[in-house]
Amino acid sequence: DGLGDGWVPTVATYAPGTENVLTFTTVWETPDGGDIALKEAADVTEGWVSRSVNDGARDGSVTVAGRTFERYVARSGSQVSYVERATGADQTTLVATGTADEAELRALVAALRAVTPAP
Repeated sequence: DGLGDGWVPTVATYAPGTENVLTFTTVWETPDGGDIALKEAADVTEGWVSRSVNDGARDGSVTVAGRTFERYVARSGSQVSYVERATGADQTTLVATGTADEAELRALVAALRAVTPAP
């Protein structure tokens, strides 16, 4: 909500991902030309998380819009990922990751809003 001009969704899929974890993925092109993938899944495995962050190393945490995310950096240093793990039943783990500038990664994460499922 409220991303502004220049954000272009380029991919949306709902399919099994790493270790057959059913994953909803959207990919966004940012105003500066970078890419950010947003992945959501329930009942994730450590392998799913590791692959989703491009086997990056944990590098502390960040707080964006009142939400705390684990921060990962890929070995090449060119990809930063934020992970918010599920904390209860019927919740999903969220991964936002990409080669975009970290300020744009923060902007995308700050714009996320909960959606109420249709009945």
